[in-house]
Order: sequence, then structure tokens, then C-alpha cells
Amino acid sequence: MRLLTRVFCCLAILLAGTASFAHDESIKMALYQDPAIMRIRGVISVDRASQGTGMLIEHEGRRYILTNNHVVQNAMKVWVDHPKTRIPLAVDMIGRDLILDLALLSVPPEFASVPTIRFGNPAEVAAGDEVYAIGYPYGSRSITIGFINSHELMHEVFILTQAPLNHGNSGGALFNSRHEVVGVNAAFQRDANLFGYAVPADYVVRILPRLIDEKIVRHGSPHVRVANSWDLLPIFFESNGLPYPPSRFGVMVVGFDDAVAKQSGLRVGDVITHLDGKDIASARDIIREMIFEYRDGDQAVFTVARYSETHHVTLTFRDPVIVEPKKR
Repeated sequence: MRLLTRVFCCLAILLAGTASFAHDESIKMALYQDPAIMRIRGVISVDRASQGTGMLIEHEGRRYILTNNHVVQNAMKVWVDHPKTRIPLAVDMIGRDLILDLALLSVPPEFASVPTIRFGNPAEVAAGDEVYAIGYPYGSRSITIGFINSHELMHEVFILTQAPLNHGNSGGALFNSRHEVVGVNAAFQRDANLFGYAVPADYVVRILPRLIDEKIVRHGSPHVRVANSWDLLPIFFESNGLPYPPSRFGVMVVGFDDAVAKQSGLRVGDVITHLDGKDIASARDIIREMIFEYRDGDQAVFTVARYSETHHVTLTFRDPVIVEPKKR
């Protein structure tokens, strides 16, 4: 009787494992075959071309192709391959965001029957989640699998993932296991092992209206550099004549981009507690506000803690200086 029980238990474990494997394989196959992911190619010059990946999205009843700005920014002409026929079809540029590295393209009529992707809920994205990167590295469709490592790297903007990326993956989808896009693959780090970066899906959703309405999305910047004070080494405080440990932890001013910002009234070591009355708890908070809420010419009141005093400093946001490569 005990032997039979053990046999049944082993069979149950084996069947459960087989079912789980089959489920995982079905997810991978569905993602790999998703027709909303397509190859993008651009002509830079007679003997130079760019390539990457795009995805078919929908916003307020209209369809667009989303990719990375760096895939198409130098291209004189851009084509997307039809997912079934693989025939390259010409598309037009609709909008670009140089800071978030996003671009929006028109959709050829031949894509009328192709379904669009759906974005995942950013509140459900967490470190440790398994993710799948779909794209066209070196012109061939591929799927790579990894995990989300962090939401708070690369200037608090990108998702860090260990799903391997290569040239041509840019603009492709980073899927979760529910077949939802949680990010747009943007870059990989050459000097790290399997580290890639993706623009979070919620950033994409928030900026879509401006990508559609504006030819080039411009973000305002106070030209003030900030960091979480708990990430700074003691030598930073010593070199700037600041007490260590600081009397208050938070988002600290660590530098200025130019003389105008340096004369604004903020000082290195100030801890930013509020921006126009909104609580600021981390550098991620303030950078998100700068990206989405302010444009060139806007003013904002920074409330800062300086030792035991509170100061209110008004800054004018200016267009970030971005040097684009010349088209060839």
C-alpha cells in the first residue's frame, strides 16, 4: 500500500511538472508568434541602414507603431515588415521623444487585421518577475527570457532586466507571463552581464498623447542634479562641507548643469521635500514630475530643508540640451 501511495505521488508530481512545462512553452510560443511585433528598417544613406523592432498599439481608437527614437532618428525613410508576408511597407513619423527614447510611426493599411498589444498594470510589476523580450536582433526574430532586476536604475527612469538584448532588439516588447507589455526594450549595457534597459509601460501610456500631438516632445528641466542622500558616500558630504550623517535624509541637490541653475537659490546639500506642494520622497518622484508635468518656460516652487530651516525657491524650467546626430 505504501509503495502504491509513493508511486501515485511520484506520478502526480511528474504530471504537474509536465503540465507546468507545457504551460510555459505555450506562453513562449504565443509571445514568439505575436503578430503585433514587427521588424523596422531605416535608410540613413546609400550604404547605411538602421534596424530595430516595433509594436502595434492602440490609443483612443487609433492605431500606431511604437519603437525607440534612436532606431529611426537618422533615417531618411522607414519601413516596417508585415508580420505575415514580411513585405517591407513604408511608414511616416508621427512624433518623437528624445528623453524617453520613443518614437511613434503611422500604420500601413495592410496592418488592418493585425491585433494590437496590450499594456500591463505598472502596479503589478516587481523585481523578480519573469519577462520575455521579443525583437529582431540582427534581423532575425527572437525571444529571450529573464527577470526584472530593478525599477530604480539609470537615472530612475528605466526598468533593469536580465532578459538578454542585442542590436535590433531596440523598440521591441518586454512581456510578462500574462502576455502584457510592461516595457519597451531600449538598450543593453556592454560592460555588464546580460543587463538590459526598458522604458516602463506606464511612462509610454502617459506620454502617448504628446507623442501624437507634438512632432518632438520637449521636457522642461531645472538643470539641477539630484540624488537620494542614502546613496551618497561620506566623501561627497566632506568635499562639500556638509555634516555627515546628514540631519535629514531625502532627495538631495548634488550639483547644477549651468550658471543659471547655480544662481537659482538652491544649494548643494539642500533636501527637496516638495515640488509645487507635492511630496517628494525619492529621486524617482522628482524625475517623474520633471518628465511629465513641466515644459520649457514653466515655473515651479521647490521646498527644501536646509539644516533646520525651510526655504521656498522658484525655478524656471528650460529645455534640456540634447545634441542629435546629423542625418546622413
